[in-house]
Amino acid sequence: MLKKAKSAVSIVLAVMMVISCFAFADFSVSAEEYKTVYFNNNEGWDEVYCFIWNNTGSNAKWPGEKMELIGDNVWSYTVKTDATNIIFGNGGSGEGNQTEDLVLPGDGYIYDSAAKEWSVYSNTPKISSNIVSGCEFKDTLNITISAPSGESSYYTVNDSERVDFTDKAEFTLGDDTDSPKEYTIKVYSENSLGNSEKTFVYKKINTTTNTVESTAVPYFAESDSLYAHAQSNSESTQAWQEWESLWGPNSSVGIRYFFLPPTASDSEVELYNSFDNSVIINGVEIKPHTSAIVSYTIGERTTALVENSSTSAYVEFYKSDSEVSLYINDTTGVYTDSNGNTVETDFYSFITANKENAVNGAQCTIIDDSGINDTTLKKIKGRGNSTWRDSNKKPFNINFDSKTSIGGISSKKFSLLANAKDGTLLRNRVMYDFADEVGSLYSPDSRSVDLYINGVYKGAYQITQKVELGKNSLVSLKDESDVLTENFNFLIEVDIWNYAGDVYFESDRGIHVVCKSPDLEGYDGVDEMLNAQYNFIKSKYQQLEDALYSGNMSDLEAICDVDSLARAYLLQEFSKNCDGGMTSCFFTYVAADGKFIADPIWDCDSGLGNVNCTRQNATNTAYTEGWAIKTAQYDKPKMTNILGQGFSVEGTTANGETFEEVVKRLWNDDFIPAIAVFKGESSAKGTRLKSVEEYRNISPNSSYLNYYMWKYQWFPYFESLGGSYSSDLDGQINYMYDWLVKREKWMTSTINNIIEVPEDNYYLTGVGFGGWGAKKYMLTKADDGSYTIYVTLLKDTEYTFKIFNEDGTKYFTADLSDETTAKYLSYESAHNNATITPSEDLDVTIIFNGSSFILRLIENKLGDVNLDGSVNVADATEIQKHLASLVVLTDKQIALADIDGDGYVSILDATKIQRISAGLD
Repeated sequence: MLKKAKSAVSIVLAVMMVISCFAFADFSVSAEEYKTVYFNNNEGWDEVYCFIWNNTGSNAKWPGEKMELIGDNVWSYTVKTDATNIIFGNGGSGEGNQTEDLVLPGDGYIYDSAAKEWSVYSNTPKISSNIVSGCEFKDTLNITISAPSGESSYYTVNDSERVDFTDKAEFTLGDDTDSPKEYTIKVYSENSLGNSEKTFVYKKINTTTNTVESTAVPYFAESDSLYAHAQSNSESTQAWQEWESLWGPNSSVGIRYFFLPPTASDSEVELYNSFDNSVIINGVEIKPHTSAIVSYTIGERTTALVENSSTSAYVEFYKSDSEVSLYINDTTGVYTDSNGNTVETDFYSFITANKENAVNGAQCTIIDDSGINDTTLKKIKGRGNSTWRDSNKKPFNINFDSKTSIGGISSKKFSLLANAKDGTLLRNRVMYDFADEVGSLYSPDSRSVDLYINGVYKGAYQITQKVELGKNSLVSLKDESDVLTENFNFLIEVDIWNYAGDVYFESDRGIHVVCKSPDLEGYDGVDEMLNAQYNFIKSKYQQLEDALYSGNMSDLEAICDVDSLARAYLLQEFSKNCDGGMTSCFFTYVAADGKFIADPIWDCDSGLGNVNCTRQNATNTAYTEGWAIKTAQYDKPKMTNILGQGFSVEGTTANGETFEEVVKRLWNDDFIPAIAVFKGESSAKGTRLKSVEEYRNISPNSSYLNYYMWKYQWFPYFESLGGSYSSDLDGQINYMYDWLVKREKWMTSTINNIIEVPEDNYYLTGVGFGGWGAKKYMLTKADDGSYTIYVTLLKDTEYTFKIFNEDGTKYFTADLSDETTAKYLSYESAHNNATITPSEDLDVTIIFNGSSFILRLIENKLGDVNLDGSVNVADATEIQKHLASLVVLTDKQIALADIDGDGYVSILDATKIQRISAGLD
């Protein structure tokens, strides 16, 4: 219960806190002019800033004021009491460099950036040691115990007589014996706010060495660090990983991590020491600039101590289960950027500074089931659009001089997908394998990869062949563009947003199309050969576009394989990919056939319920119901996207099928069986598609380790709703699976016109209908299973409503942009109410049948007593129920029931209606 506020500002703050759902203990805001705010720096930032503001302004220009480190990773800053909001940051901006906008709760509160919550900060003494507890040493160990905020402090060693100190105490362990010994230091400190106690344990030991005499030293090793070799006693100088302090949601502050590849031993690892002093870890002394074999236990915390220094750390070892480990290294240090400028920087900073920055000749080690392959990259550079722009985890393309195998996939050119939007790290792989199962010719195969750059772990990636044309490429058609100016194979990408920097053209209808492969690099409109090739590609695409938007089915079939177009549409519609038909929409022109095929599929991490997106004239991609690709329109040209446009093409194929019939056939024959594979109900026809459980078990450790470093860059839609799914990998996959199953059910019932009406009582509720939750207007179940209700909507009156069931667990609403027809959507909670404001009084019947939701204007037809738009025996029955006092007819219904015009409703009227229904009158 909140105490009474002492000022108007306090009241505002208290209200804002309630709105923000902070659960605090009793408190009252200080009446002083200033208050102190604290920040627990779990982000690993070197410095912490706070940007503070209220409705009159901020404390400074971005990034605000630097906070003060007061110990134990806690930073503080004193602010004026009228401050209402704050952002903590490291002085930069963007994802990973700052917190979200926060509401300031009051004086003396601390924000924990890991838990993402405020709590009361107790400034009791903070006790620390210069050496982490648990460290082993061989000779002596110099210890400094600090308690800077303590007013009275002391320590004991192995329960000896206490030693008092102020601020800090310095002493040496180990000089009292030559034998192994354990030291337990107990520290107590108190001040006016309370007291603290802490225990530190150190062990003097006889160390072993286990030196690796012929070690392959990592040539890129930097000083003062430890490096783990991917495989002990290997001759590879590339496959080393540096220990890392990481800041993802799975990591802990102050821990150094090693992530070993699946090919490493389960119990021991070769560590290289780049310090100038020996390092002791797990009883092993690693001499300076040498390697030694160290035993370890997966996930178990140990310590590392640099002899004769204050450097120590907690260390944890983990082992990945990725299908491939990829080590890419370069120490050139001087590069030429995409603008021709010379840049002195490190390798990773250079290739992530600009997507066009490329490095040639980097060293590369591939470790997979076939062993270790030390090789050289022809080139590495950035790739992607929204992932590159929005995420710190960058995607890349890598090229080799000759065909190279990575995890059993052979090519010269590969793409490393970051999957930074996707908490499962699986959506692209699932959809690529799914496309392969349903008959796509050029569906990318892929593997899970742990990526290390100059020894630094960069997370879990997905490696696949680059979308390109050529003998050793994803699209395996021969590239003859070096000799032909027409009738050659090519690959294009319809991309209405991300075409800048590529060779592209604008179609007659204003659609941007990228010449993907061959890329026509150097095209300037002057070179005769490139100019001819460009014009050939443009003319063929225009023929495809014209057939879709102004032709008939015979025109379309002459330039495009219709089955492939329907398949591409279904892949995007089923997954509700928000980019479907908009970007990354590829078409391959097969010169031998003179036709396009709508292949390959690409960029599916925004599908399968992952994002909350509504394209023009389409339903939200997070919802399992409703059309997305079929109706989505390009914003500027105001026309249906190229994959959905097939439904508007008139006529039939040579086999006598409309486009809709082709879609229905492919869905029932290919897609439903493939979805059964994913659900674990049957086996795949091909070799790639797996059940959800098999995907879950491909490389879960690798996925989990990814989030020691990277936060989820783009939360799945369920998390913004606070759904019932856990926020770990299993929760992410479970959500994707449930979404996929619901999506299949809706598409199957809709494509095949299957009506499934749930058994329940339903009510019309909302503004104008008795208020939310009111049950005044109950729908009536008809003989055909549908539910109906008659209502009158008054002129110029806004009605906001939805239909809900008896216990309020299901809600149904509609987009009533057309007063006579509604698109049906369902929700498990109340969202997006249907609203209508008629320009004149409307008598309507609202009909819900499980697969459609219709608001129908009523024609006042004499004899239509139940207001369903027709006169039949059901109307006679309604009169009989009225006469038996089983129902009460409205004045309008009574007027329509008086079919003989005698001013009364009687059994004669019912009989008259029965005779009309039987064709006797």
